[in-house]
Amino acid sequence: MLNLVLGVLSGEFAKEREKVENRQTFLKLRRQQQLERELNGYVEWICKAEEVILAEERTTEEEKMHIIEARRRAAAKRKKLKNLGKSKSTDTEEEEGEEEDEDGLSRASYLKSKVRSKGACLQFWRAEKRLRFWIRHTVKTQGFYWFVIVLVFFNTMCTAVEHYGQPDWLT
Repeated sequence: MLNLVLGVLSGEFAKEREKVENRQTFLKLRRQQQLERELNGYVEWICKAEEVILAEERTTEEEKMHIIEARRRAAAKRKKLKNLGKSKSTDTEEEEGEEEDEDGLSRASYLKSKVRSKGACLQFWRAEKRLRFWIRHTVKTQGFYWFVIVLVFFNTMCTAVEHYGQPDWLT
């Protein structure tokens, strides 16, 4: 029964992780679209203003050239911003476990900064960080997943073998 519960929990956690990943992708896309809408609205407003300025008779050729050059730079910035928006990624894994106090500082980062400033503990914190990284990396591998599945299978087999009147060596 315990293995069935573990199986169901594993499935539910996988579904939740997928929901979170989909939500992050959606929010990233929505943020990028909002940024593009705001930028396009701003650019349209500037273009209209520049058209009015260019249409005025008192505008000199030098001012017209300056406006055209500014338009080229704005187009280059827009292209660069669009490429930058595509390459950004959000990583909230480290931020999830930290609580913030009323000053906006997380307690964990405050304590770590206080203790890390002491030279004697610096090596310990680095070793702990490397160990945490290694453990996180190991747990996320496909091999570890199958190792857990095999252990659950062996556990199920061991509990299924027990029966009434079994010999002492089996107990």
